[in-house]
Amino acid sequence: MAYDPGEVIRLRNADRKLVDYRDTADTEHMRREIHQINEALRATRIDVTGYPVIHEIVHFEDVQFPLPQKLYHRSFMHSFSLGGRIYGPFWQWAPSQAREFLTINDEGTDDRDWRHFHPTLLYAQANATLRGDAYDVAGFSREDAKRAFAILINARCKRDALSAIREHLGLERGVGERARALYEGIKQRHAPIASWFASNVGVRLQRLDGDLIVRVHLRLLHEGVCALSVHDSVIGNVLALKVGLSLSGCGHGKVASANQGGVGPPPTRQVHPSE
Repeated sequence: MAYDPGEVIRLRNADRKLVDYRDTADTEHMRREIHQINEALRATRIDVTGYPVIHEIVHFEDVQFPLPQKLYHRSFMHSFSLGGRIYGPFWQWAPSQAREFLTINDEGTDDRDWRHFHPTLLYAQANATLRGDAYDVAGFSREDAKRAFAILINARCKRDALSAIREHLGLERGVGERARALYEGIKQRHAPIASWFASNVGVRLQRLDGDLIVRVHLRLLHEGVCALSVHDSVIGNVLALKVGLSLSGCGHGKVASANQGGVGPPPTRQVHPSE
């Protein structure tokens, strides 16, 4: 079974449909980078051990996924400054438990992720330093604060953010007040970057984190390490990944300092009457 990702630099419109675009030096450069990563993946044997494989289809509990689907593409939204994460391989959408059984060229793998990935990137844009746990907000669980932070960077306005937080917290009595308290608690916890909240900065961060993950892949390839990625984490052979990350300078804590470009200045917002 062969897998062809087709065009590896994709642009989608507001309806998430693919649209044509004119190539630029930037899109041609990104295409060469993805082709380089994909060529390495084609030459690499990636398996999931301990589960039956029938005609190159892994049967993992009640989920099936094809081993040949291991090539990347980058997907942008509306323009090439928005979105840009890399997608495609089965390990990105397979159950997270399945990734524990991944092997690369018959060797076990380790998963290295960057804690507080988007908070750290925004703090770097603000020339500030994130201290402590980004999701430590008094009166709320870490899970609720983490989800609310994601909502705040992806919402277009405060009203949308509060609505999504209320939906996450549930329908218990007083949820409106709880949602507002969590919203304000995160703003207070992250005052240096609060101006970006409820401005849809998330899609601009995706361009930045996509560029960074591609850079990590290429640096590791330069050191002879073929790795896999899931947006904010890298999976590789245990020893090779450790050595490769160390040599390439892409270890935990160094991602934000490696950024290029950025998400732009914090927006100047007009407050909606309902806010």
